[in-house]
Amino acid sequence: LFNKWAVPYKVFTRSSLHGIQNMRINWLMDNHPQRFREMMMANVLEEHLRDIERRTRERQAQIMDRLMESRHLLNRTDCLKAAPQMTDLDRLNGMNEAQAESMSMAIHEIVEPLSTEQTDTLRGYSGWGGCADAFSDKPEWAALAAEIRELLDDDEYAQARASTLTAYYTPGPVVKAMWDALDIGSAPIQVLEPGCGTGNFMAGIPENIKAHVSGVELDPVSARIAAALNPDATILNADLADCTIHPGFDLAIGNVPYSGDISLDYRTMDGGVSRLPLHDYFVERSVDALRPGGVAMLLTSRYTLDKRSETMRADLARKAELVGVVRLPSSTFARQAGTEAVTDVLVLRKRERTLDRTPDEAWIHSAPIAVPGYQDVTVNVNQAVADDMPAHAVGDIRPVIGRFGGDFDVVFQGDAEQVGERLHGLLSSQMQISQAGPLTPETTGPVARAEIVVRPDHVAPFEYSVDQRGVVWYGDGTTVTEIAHG
Repeated sequence: LFNKWAVPYKVFTRSSLHGIQNMRINWLMDNHPQRFREMMMANVLEEHLRDIERRTRERQAQIMDRLMESRHLLNRTDCLKAAPQMTDLDRLNGMNEAQAESMSMAIHEIVEPLSTEQTDTLRGYSGWGGCADAFSDKPEWAALAAEIRELLDDDEYAQARASTLTAYYTPGPVVKAMWDALDIGSAPIQVLEPGCGTGNFMAGIPENIKAHVSGVELDPVSARIAAALNPDATILNADLADCTIHPGFDLAIGNVPYSGDISLDYRTMDGGVSRLPLHDYFVERSVDALRPGGVAMLLTSRYTLDKRSETMRADLARKAELVGVVRLPSSTFARQAGTEAVTDVLVLRKRERTLDRTPDEAWIHSAPIAVPGYQDVTVNVNQAVADDMPAHAVGDIRPVIGRFGGDFDVVFQGDAEQVGERLHGLLSSQMQISQAGPLTPETTGPVARAEIVVRPDHVAPFEYSVDQRGVVWYGDGTTVTEIAHG
Protein backbone atom coordinates (compact mmCIF):
# COMPACT_ATOMS: atom_id res chain seq x y z
CA LEU A 1 0.00 0.00 0.00
CA PHE A 2 2.81 2.39 0.80
CA ASN A 3 5.42 1.58 -1.88
CA LYS A 4 4.66 4.58 -4.07
CA TRP A 5 5.22 6.90 -1.09
CA ALA A 6 8.59 5.44 -0.17
CA VAL A 7 10.87 7.69 -2.26
CA PRO A 8 9.30 11.04 -1.33
CA TYR A 9 9.62 10.10 2.36
CA LYS A 10 13.42 10.27 2.09
CA VAL A 11 13.40 14.06 1.71
CA PHE A 12 11.51 14.67 4.97
CA THR A 13 13.33 15.42 8.23
CA ARG A 14 12.77 13.43 11.42
CA SER A 15 10.56 16.20 12.82
CA SER A 16 8.18 15.73 9.90
CA LEU A 17 7.40 12.08 10.62
CA HIS A 18 4.24 12.92 12.57
CA GLY A 19 2.88 14.84 9.57
CA ILE A 20 3.76 11.99 7.22
CA GLN A 21 1.91 9.54 9.46
CA ASN A 22 -1.19 11.74 9.33
CA MET A 23 -0.91 11.80 5.49
CA ARG A 24 -0.77 7.98 5.43
CA ILE A 25 -3.85 7.73 7.64
CA ASN A 26 -5.82 10.23 5.52
CA TRP A 27 -4.85 8.44 2.29
CA LEU A 28 -5.91 5.08 3.72
CA MET A 29 -9.23 6.43 4.95
CA ASP A 30 -10.02 7.93 1.54
CA ASN A 31 -8.84 5.11 -0.73
CA HIS A 32 -9.03 1.90 1.33
CA PRO A 33 -11.61 2.37 4.13
CA GLN A 34 -12.10 -1.39 4.67
CA ARG A 35 -8.33 -1.97 4.97
CA PHE A 36 -8.09 1.02 7.30
CA ARG A 37 -10.73 -0.46 9.64
CA GLU A 38 -8.95 -3.84 9.64
CA MET A 39 -5.60 -2.24 10.45
CA MET A 40 -7.09 -0.12 13.20
CA MET A 41 -8.77 -3.18 14.74
CA ALA A 42 -5.49 -5.12 14.55
CA ASN A 43 -3.66 -2.25 16.26
CA VAL A 44 -6.27 -2.02 19.01
CA LEU A 45 -6.14 -5.75 19.65
CA GLU A 46 -2.34 -5.76 19.65
CA GLU A 47 -2.24 -2.87 22.12
CA HIS A 48 -4.85 -4.61 24.28
CA LEU A 49 -2.80 -7.81 24.35
CA ARG A 50 0.36 -5.86 25.23
CA ASP A 51 -1.53 -4.19 28.06
CA ILE A 52 -2.75 -7.56 29.37
CA GLU A 53 0.80 -8.90 29.19
CA ARG A 54 2.14 -5.90 31.10
CA ARG A 55 -0.51 -6.14 33.82
CA THR A 56 0.05 -9.88 34.13
CA ARG A 57 3.80 -9.36 34.67
CA GLU A 58 3.10 -6.68 37.27
CA ARG A 59 0.59 -8.95 39.04
CA GLN A 60 3.07 -11.83 39.04
CA ALA A 61 5.75 -9.57 40.49
CA GLN A 62 3.38 -8.43 43.23
CA ILE A 63 2.52 -12.03 44.08
CA MET A 64 6.18 -12.93 44.30
CA ASP A 65 6.88 -9.91 46.51
CA ARG A 66 4.13 -10.89 48.92
CA LEU A 67 5.24 -14.49 49.04
CA MET A 68 8.86 -13.59 49.67
CA GLU A 69 7.86 -11.27 52.52
CA SER A 70 7.84 -14.48 54.56
CA ARG A 71 11.50 -15.16 53.76
CA HIS A 72 12.56 -14.33 57.33
CA LEU A 73 10.32 -17.17 58.57
CA LEU A 74 11.73 -19.94 56.41
CA ASN A 75 14.92 -20.82 54.60
CA ARG A 76 15.38 -21.37 50.89
CA THR A 77 15.57 -25.15 51.23
CA ASP A 78 12.07 -25.29 52.73
CA CYS A 79 10.76 -23.05 49.98
CA LEU A 80 12.20 -25.30 47.28
CA LYS A 81 10.78 -28.36 49.00
CA ALA A 82 7.35 -26.72 49.00
CA ALA A 83 7.46 -26.36 45.20
CA PRO A 84 10.30 -28.52 43.82
CA GLN A 85 9.11 -28.18 40.24
CA MET A 86 9.86 -24.45 40.21
CA THR A 87 13.26 -23.25 39.02
CA ASP A 88 15.06 -19.98 39.64
CA LEU A 89 14.05 -18.95 36.14
CA ASP A 90 10.41 -19.50 37.06
CA ARG A 91 10.85 -17.21 40.04
CA LEU A 92 12.44 -14.51 37.92
CA ASN A 93 9.73 -14.66 35.27
CA GLY A 94 6.88 -14.85 37.79
CA MET A 95 4.04 -17.35 38.02
CA ASN A 96 0.32 -17.47 37.50
CA GLU A 97 -2.32 -17.06 40.18
CA ALA A 98 -2.91 -20.78 40.73
CA GLN A 99 0.79 -21.48 41.28
CA ALA A 100 0.98 -18.52 43.63
CA GLU A 101 -1.94 -19.74 45.71
CA SER A 102 -0.57 -23.30 46.00
CA MET A 103 2.89 -22.07 46.93
CA SER A 104 1.42 -19.64 49.46
CA MET A 105 -0.46 -22.52 51.10
CA ALA A 106 2.70 -24.62 51.17
CA ILE A 107 4.67 -21.81 52.80
CA HIS A 108 2.03 -21.28 55.47
CA GLU A 109 2.03 -24.99 56.25
CA ILE A 110 5.77 -25.11 56.93
CA VAL A 111 6.04 -21.88 58.97
CA GLU A 112 6.47 -22.85 62.62
CA PRO A 113 4.01 -21.50 65.22
CA LEU A 114 5.07 -18.36 67.06
CA SER A 115 7.10 -18.91 70.20
CA THR A 116 6.01 -17.41 73.50
CA GLU A 117 8.70 -14.76 73.19
CA GLN A 118 7.61 -13.84 69.65
CA THR A 119 3.96 -13.69 70.74
CA ASP A 120 4.78 -11.40 73.68
CA THR A 121 6.82 -9.15 71.38
CA LEU A 122 3.99 -8.82 68.87
CA ARG A 123 1.43 -8.17 71.62
CA GLY A 124 3.62 -5.32 72.83
CA TYR A 125 3.10 -3.45 69.56
CA SER A 126 0.68 -0.59 70.26
CA GLY A 127 0.38 1.05 66.86
CA TRP A 128 1.66 4.40 65.61
CA GLY A 129 -0.79 6.59 67.55
CA GLY A 130 1.06 9.45 69.19
CA CYS A 131 4.27 8.69 67.25
CA ALA A 132 4.04 11.48 64.68
CA ASP A 133 7.57 12.65 65.55
CA ALA A 134 8.98 9.34 64.29
CA PHE A 135 7.88 10.39 60.79
CA SER A 136 9.16 13.96 61.07
CA ASP A 137 12.45 15.69 60.22
CA LYS A 138 13.25 16.48 63.84
CA PRO A 139 16.98 15.80 64.49
CA GLU A 140 16.37 14.01 67.80
CA TRP A 141 14.19 11.45 65.98
CA ALA A 142 16.46 11.06 62.94
CA ALA A 143 17.91 7.64 63.81
CA LEU A 144 14.54 6.06 64.60
CA ALA A 145 12.89 7.70 61.58
CA ALA A 146 15.60 6.29 59.29
CA GLU A 147 15.18 2.79 60.73
CA ILE A 148 11.39 2.90 60.24
CA ARG A 149 11.82 4.10 56.66
CA GLU A 150 14.17 1.20 55.95
CA LEU A 151 11.92 -1.45 57.48
CA LEU A 152 8.65 -0.40 55.80
CA ASP A 153 7.88 -0.32 52.10
CA ASP A 154 6.25 2.76 50.55
CA ASP A 155 2.65 1.69 51.14
CA GLU A 156 3.31 0.51 54.69
CA TYR A 157 5.15 3.72 55.49
CA ALA A 158 2.30 5.87 54.15
CA GLN A 159 -0.31 3.94 56.13
CA ALA A 160 1.78 4.04 59.32
CA ARG A 161 2.31 7.78 59.04
CA ALA A 162 -1.40 8.37 58.42
CA SER A 163 -2.41 6.27 61.44
CA THR A 164 -0.44 8.44 63.92
CA LEU A 165 -3.52 10.64 64.21
CA THR A 166 -6.14 7.91 64.60
CA ALA A 167 -4.67 4.71 66.10
CA TYR A 168 -4.83 4.47 69.89
CA TYR A 169 -4.85 0.88 71.06
CA THR A 170 -6.80 -0.16 74.13
CA PRO A 171 -5.30 -1.06 77.54
CA GLY A 172 -5.92 -4.66 78.62
CA PRO A 173 -8.02 -3.86 81.74
CA VAL A 174 -10.44 -1.80 79.62
CA VAL A 175 -10.79 -4.64 77.09
CA LYS A 176 -11.48 -7.14 79.90
CA ALA A 177 -14.06 -4.87 81.55
CA MET A 178 -16.00 -4.47 78.33
CA TRP A 179 -16.11 -8.22 77.65
CA ASP A 180 -17.05 -9.04 81.27
CA ALA A 181 -19.95 -6.56 81.22
CA LEU A 182 -21.60 -8.46 78.35
CA ASP A 183 -24.11 -11.19 79.16
CA ILE A 184 -23.36 -13.75 76.47
CA GLY A 185 -25.01 -17.16 76.36
CA SER A 186 -23.35 -20.45 75.50
CA ALA A 187 -24.22 -20.44 71.79
CA PRO A 188 -21.48 -19.38 69.33
CA ILE A 189 -21.67 -15.76 68.23
CA GLN A 190 -20.45 -13.79 65.22
CA VAL A 191 -18.31 -10.80 66.21
CA LEU A 192 -17.12 -7.78 64.26
CA GLU A 193 -14.10 -5.73 65.38
CA PRO A 194 -13.94 -2.60 63.18
CA GLY A 195 -10.53 -0.96 63.11
CA CYS A 196 -9.13 -3.98 64.95
CA GLY A 197 -5.49 -2.86 65.14
CA THR A 198 -3.43 -5.82 66.34
CA GLY A 199 -6.56 -7.55 67.65
CA ASN A 200 -6.64 -6.60 71.33
CA PHE A 201 -10.35 -7.29 71.65
CA MET A 202 -10.36 -10.59 69.78
CA ALA A 203 -7.38 -11.71 71.86
CA GLY A 204 -9.27 -10.77 75.05
CA ILE A 205 -12.33 -12.97 74.44
CA PRO A 206 -13.10 -14.87 77.68
CA GLU A 207 -12.57 -18.64 77.48
CA ASN A 208 -16.26 -19.42 78.09
CA ILE A 209 -17.36 -17.47 75.00
CA LYS A 210 -17.49 -19.21 71.64
CA ALA A 211 -17.05 -16.67 68.88
CA HIS A 212 -15.84 -16.22 65.34
CA VAL A 213 -14.34 -12.77 64.88
CA SER A 214 -14.04 -10.75 61.69
CA GLY A 215 -11.65 -7.81 61.91
CA VAL A 216 -10.98 -4.92 59.52
CA GLU A 217 -7.71 -2.96 59.76
CA LEU A 218 -6.27 -0.40 57.35
CA ASP A 219 -2.65 -0.45 58.58
CA PRO A 220 -0.96 -3.47 56.91
CA VAL A 221 1.56 -4.01 59.75
CA SER A 222 -1.17 -4.10 62.41
CA ALA A 223 -3.35 -6.33 60.23
CA ARG A 224 -0.55 -8.89 59.78
CA ILE A 225 0.15 -8.91 63.52
CA ALA A 226 -3.57 -9.41 64.24
CA ALA A 227 -3.67 -12.36 61.83
CA ALA A 228 -0.53 -13.91 63.39
CA LEU A 229 -1.82 -13.55 66.94
CA ASN A 230 -5.38 -14.66 66.12
CA PRO A 231 -5.11 -17.41 63.48
CA ASP A 232 -8.75 -18.45 63.87
CA ALA A 233 -10.08 -14.96 63.11
CA THR A 234 -10.81 -13.47 59.69
CA ILE A 235 -8.66 -10.36 59.24
CA LEU A 236 -9.11 -7.99 56.30
CA ASN A 237 -6.38 -5.46 55.54
CA ALA A 238 -8.75 -2.87 54.09
CA ASP A 239 -10.43 0.47 54.56
CA LEU A 240 -13.88 0.01 56.14
CA ALA A 241 -15.21 2.54 53.63
CA ASP A 242 -14.24 0.09 50.85
CA CYS A 243 -16.07 -2.85 52.45
CA THR A 244 -19.58 -4.19 52.00
CA ILE A 245 -20.92 -5.73 55.23
CA HIS A 246 -23.71 -8.29 55.20
CA PRO A 247 -25.70 -7.62 58.41
CA GLY A 248 -25.97 -10.51 60.83
CA PHE A 249 -23.27 -9.96 63.45
CA ASP A 250 -24.34 -10.60 67.03
CA LEU A 251 -21.75 -8.23 68.46
CA ALA A 252 -19.57 -5.36 67.28
CA ILE A 253 -16.87 -4.53 69.80
CA GLY A 254 -13.70 -2.48 69.68
CA ASN A 255 -11.99 0.88 69.78
CA VAL A 256 -12.86 2.86 66.65
CA PRO A 257 -10.29 5.27 65.14
CA TYR A 258 -10.84 8.89 66.15
CA SER A 259 -10.41 11.94 63.98
CA GLY A 260 -12.23 15.22 63.66
CA ASP A 261 -10.22 16.06 60.53
CA ILE A 262 -11.05 12.95 58.47
CA SER A 263 -14.65 12.75 57.23
CA LEU A 264 -16.46 10.15 55.15
CA ASP A 265 -19.77 10.11 53.29
CA TYR A 266 -22.50 8.03 54.93
CA ARG A 267 -26.01 7.34 53.64
CA THR A 268 -28.51 8.06 56.44
CA MET A 269 -31.87 6.44 57.11
CA ASP A 270 -33.74 9.17 55.21
CA GLY A 271 -31.75 8.41 52.05
CA GLY A 272 -29.55 11.49 52.22
CA VAL A 273 -25.76 11.58 52.42
CA SER A 274 -24.10 13.00 55.52
CA ARG A 275 -20.42 13.84 55.93
CA LEU A 276 -19.40 12.15 59.20
CA PRO A 277 -16.20 12.34 61.27
CA LEU A 278 -14.19 9.12 61.11
CA HIS A 279 -15.27 7.85 64.55
CA ASP A 280 -18.97 8.52 63.90
CA TYR A 281 -18.73 6.74 60.55
CA PHE A 282 -17.34 3.63 62.26
CA VAL A 283 -20.09 3.70 64.90
CA GLU A 284 -22.82 3.92 62.24
CA ARG A 285 -21.30 1.14 60.10
CA SER A 286 -20.89 -1.10 63.17
CA VAL A 287 -24.56 -0.77 64.10
CA ASP A 288 -25.56 -1.41 60.47
CA ALA A 289 -23.61 -4.68 60.59
CA LEU A 290 -25.68 -6.06 63.50
CA ARG A 291 -28.69 -8.35 63.36
CA PRO A 292 -31.86 -7.09 65.12
CA GLY A 293 -31.16 -7.32 68.85
CA GLY A 294 -27.40 -7.36 68.31
CA VAL A 295 -25.14 -5.17 70.46
CA ALA A 296 -22.38 -2.69 69.63
CA MET A 297 -19.96 -1.92 72.48
CA LEU A 298 -17.54 0.65 71.18
CA LEU A 299 -14.89 3.04 72.44
CA THR A 300 -15.23 6.38 70.66
CA SER A 301 -14.47 10.06 71.02
CA ARG A 302 -16.63 11.97 73.52
CA TYR A 303 -17.68 14.19 70.61
CA THR A 304 -19.92 11.42 69.25
CA LEU A 305 -22.32 12.31 72.09
CA ASP A 306 -21.26 15.84 72.99
CA LYS A 307 -21.14 17.73 69.70
CA ARG A 308 -23.86 20.29 69.01
CA SER A 309 -25.11 18.67 65.81
CA GLU A 310 -27.75 16.04 66.52
CA THR A 311 -27.96 14.71 62.95
CA MET A 312 -25.82 11.60 63.46
CA ARG A 313 -27.34 10.72 66.86
CA ALA A 314 -30.87 11.21 65.51
CA ASP A 315 -30.11 8.83 62.64
CA LEU A 316 -28.54 6.31 65.00
CA ALA A 317 -31.50 6.45 67.41
CA ARG A 318 -33.91 5.29 64.72
CA LYS A 319 -32.11 1.95 64.44
CA ALA A 320 -30.54 1.48 67.90
CA GLU A 321 -31.16 2.31 71.55
CA LEU A 322 -28.44 3.48 73.92
CA VAL A 323 -28.28 1.07 76.86
CA GLY A 324 -25.00 2.27 78.39
CA VAL A 325 -22.40 5.04 78.28
CA VAL A 326 -19.34 5.45 80.49
CA ARG A 327 -16.81 8.28 80.14
CA LEU A 328 -13.20 7.21 80.73
CA PRO A 329 -10.40 9.18 82.42
CA SER A 330 -8.39 11.40 80.09
CA SER A 331 -5.26 9.49 81.13
CA THR A 332 -6.55 6.11 79.90
CA PHE A 333 -4.42 6.09 76.74
CA ALA A 334 -1.47 8.08 78.10
CA ARG A 335 0.82 5.06 78.50
CA GLN A 336 0.10 3.42 75.11
CA ALA A 337 -0.32 6.48 72.92
CA GLY A 338 1.33 9.30 74.84
CA THR A 339 -1.86 11.37 74.66
CA GLU A 340 -4.67 12.43 76.95
CA ALA A 341 -8.17 12.38 75.51
CA VAL A 342 -11.63 11.89 76.99
CA THR A 343 -13.35 8.88 75.44
CA ASP A 344 -16.69 7.13 75.89
CA VAL A 345 -17.69 3.48 75.95
CA LEU A 346 -21.05 3.27 74.17
CA VAL A 347 -23.38 0.29 74.35
CA LEU A 348 -26.00 0.27 71.59
CA ARG A 349 -28.61 -2.41 70.99
CA LYS A 350 -30.05 -2.61 67.47
CA ARG A 351 -33.82 -2.27 67.38
CA GLU A 352 -36.00 -5.10 66.10
CA ARG A 353 -37.21 -2.74 63.41
CA THR A 354 -36.14 0.70 62.25
CA LEU A 355 -38.34 3.52 63.55
CA ASP A 356 -40.18 5.74 61.08
CA ARG A 357 -39.20 8.87 62.98
CA THR A 358 -36.58 9.98 65.49
CA PRO A 359 -37.57 9.09 69.09
CA ASP A 360 -37.43 11.69 71.85
CA GLU A 361 -34.56 10.25 73.91
CA ALA A 362 -32.17 12.24 76.11
CA TRP A 363 -28.94 10.97 74.50
CA ILE A 364 -29.83 12.55 71.16
CA HIS A 365 -29.55 16.04 72.66
CA SER A 366 -26.65 18.04 74.04
CA ALA A 367 -26.47 21.40 75.77
CA PRO A 368 -23.77 23.87 76.90
CA ILE A 369 -22.70 24.15 80.52
CA ALA A 370 -20.54 26.87 82.04
CA VAL A 371 -16.84 26.42 82.74
CA PRO A 372 -16.35 27.56 86.37
CA GLY A 373 -14.19 30.64 86.82
CA TYR A 374 -14.51 31.85 83.20
CA GLN A 375 -17.17 34.29 82.10
CA ASP A 376 -19.15 33.32 78.98
CA VAL A 377 -17.08 30.16 78.44
CA THR A 378 -19.12 26.97 77.96
CA VAL A 379 -18.61 23.38 76.89
CA ASN A 380 -21.18 21.11 75.25
CA VAL A 381 -22.22 17.92 77.08
CA ASN A 382 -24.66 15.16 76.18
CA GLN A 383 -27.93 15.27 78.07
CA ALA A 384 -27.72 11.60 79.14
CA VAL A 385 -24.32 12.21 80.74
CA ALA A 386 -25.29 15.57 82.25
CA ASP A 387 -28.36 14.08 83.98
CA ASP A 388 -26.18 11.90 86.24
CA MET A 389 -22.44 12.49 85.79
CA PRO A 390 -21.19 10.20 88.61
CA ALA A 391 -23.08 7.23 87.10
CA HIS A 392 -21.57 7.83 83.67
CA ALA A 393 -17.88 8.41 84.38
CA VAL A 394 -14.86 6.61 85.80
CA GLY A 395 -13.81 9.57 87.93
CA ASP A 396 -14.85 13.19 88.21
CA ILE A 397 -16.00 15.08 85.10
CA ARG A 398 -14.63 18.62 85.24
CA PRO A 399 -15.34 21.43 82.76
CA VAL A 400 -12.01 23.08 81.99
CA ILE A 401 -10.33 25.43 79.53
CA GLY A 402 -8.76 23.50 76.68
CA ARG A 403 -6.70 24.48 73.64
CA PHE A 404 -9.77 25.70 71.76
CA GLY A 405 -12.00 26.95 74.57
CA GLY A 406 -14.24 24.96 76.89
CA ASP A 407 -13.43 21.27 77.29
CA PHE A 408 -13.77 18.35 79.69
CA ASP A 409 -11.31 16.51 81.85
CA VAL A 410 -12.10 13.25 83.63
CA VAL A 411 -9.87 12.77 86.68
CA PHE A 412 -9.48 9.41 88.40
CA GLN A 413 -7.02 8.52 91.14
CA GLY A 414 -6.17 4.92 90.34
CA ASP A 415 -4.21 2.63 88.03
CA ALA A 416 -5.35 0.85 84.87
CA GLU A 417 -6.67 -2.16 86.79
CA GLN A 418 -8.86 0.08 88.93
CA VAL A 419 -10.12 1.88 85.84
CA GLY A 420 -11.17 -1.50 84.45
CA GLU A 421 -12.93 -2.53 87.66
CA ARG A 422 -14.86 0.74 87.86
CA LEU A 423 -15.78 0.58 84.17
CA HIS A 424 -17.11 -2.96 84.56
CA GLY A 425 -19.27 -1.96 87.53
CA LEU A 426 -20.79 1.07 85.79
CA LEU A 427 -21.50 -0.76 82.52
CA SER A 428 -23.10 -3.72 84.31
CA SER A 429 -25.36 -1.45 86.37
CA GLN A 430 -26.53 0.57 83.37
CA MET A 431 -27.23 -2.48 81.24
CA GLN A 432 -29.17 -4.07 84.09
CA ILE A 433 -31.29 -0.93 84.54
CA SER A 434 -31.90 -0.86 80.77
CA GLN A 435 -33.03 -4.50 81.01
CA ALA A 436 -30.61 -5.52 78.30
CA GLY A 437 -31.01 -9.28 78.17
CA PRO A 438 -28.37 -11.87 77.26
CA LEU A 439 -26.68 -11.59 73.89
CA THR A 440 -27.95 -14.85 72.39
CA PRO A 441 -27.99 -15.50 68.62
CA GLU A 442 -31.29 -16.03 66.85
CA THR A 443 -32.26 -19.71 66.85
CA THR A 444 -35.85 -19.60 65.55
CA GLY A 445 -34.92 -19.20 61.89
CA PRO A 446 -31.99 -19.51 59.52
CA VAL A 447 -28.85 -17.83 60.79
CA ALA A 448 -28.10 -14.61 58.93
CA ARG A 449 -24.87 -14.62 56.95
CA ALA A 450 -22.57 -12.11 58.64
CA GLU A 451 -19.69 -11.34 56.30
CA ILE A 452 -17.44 -8.52 55.15
CA VAL A 453 -16.43 -8.26 51.50
CA VAL A 454 -13.92 -5.77 50.10
CA ARG A 455 -15.33 -3.99 47.07
CA PRO A 456 -13.04 -4.28 44.03
CA ASP A 457 -11.51 -1.10 42.66
CA HIS A 458 -11.08 -2.36 39.10
CA VAL A 459 -14.72 -2.56 37.95
CA ALA A 460 -15.13 -0.57 34.74
CA PRO A 461 -18.14 1.76 34.45
CA PHE A 462 -21.34 0.00 33.36
CA GLU A 463 -19.74 -3.44 33.42
CA TYR A 464 -20.11 -6.53 35.60
CA SER A 465 -17.15 -8.17 37.28
CA VAL A 466 -16.79 -11.44 39.19
CA ASP A 467 -14.17 -11.62 41.94
CA GLN A 468 -12.30 -14.74 43.11
CA ARG A 469 -15.01 -15.58 45.66
CA GLY A 470 -17.75 -15.57 43.04
CA VAL A 471 -19.26 -12.23 44.06
CA VAL A 472 -20.73 -10.27 41.14
CA TRP A 473 -20.10 -6.49 41.19
CA TYR A 474 -21.45 -3.70 39.01
CA GLY A 475 -19.88 -0.27 38.53
CA ASP A 476 -22.03 2.67 37.46
CA GLY A 477 -19.18 5.14 37.08
CA THR A 478 -19.55 6.51 40.62
CA THR A 479 -19.96 3.54 42.96
CA VAL A 480 -19.39 -0.22 42.91
CA THR A 481 -22.36 -2.32 44.05
CA GLU A 482 -22.64 -6.02 44.90
CA ILE A 483 -25.21 -7.58 42.58
CA ALA A 484 -25.07 -11.27 43.57
CA HIS A 485 -23.16 -13.27 46.14
CA GLY A 486 -21.74 -16.35 44.41
